[in-house]
Amino acid sequence: MAITDQGLYCGFVSGGCTEAAVAAEAVAAIEKRMDRFLRLGVGSPFFDIRLPCGGSINIAIHVVDDVGPIETVL
Repeated sequence: MAITDQGLYCGFVSGGCTEAAVAAEAVAAIEKRMDRFLRLGVGSPFFDIRLPCGGSINIAIHVVDDVGPIETVL
């Protein structure tokens, strides 16, 4: 999933139920210029995000310095 500093995104991590939360966390990471990890579903601090499978996913958000190659692909 690729996310801009304005929260626009391309791609998915869960089929639609978590993308808005991931995009919001990515925007915060971009603003601070720091990578972060995010857990969604069971054991997550977000009580309102539940995965249909009942499990959880761990997501690594990596802030990219050179977005040129990503822009070329998109």
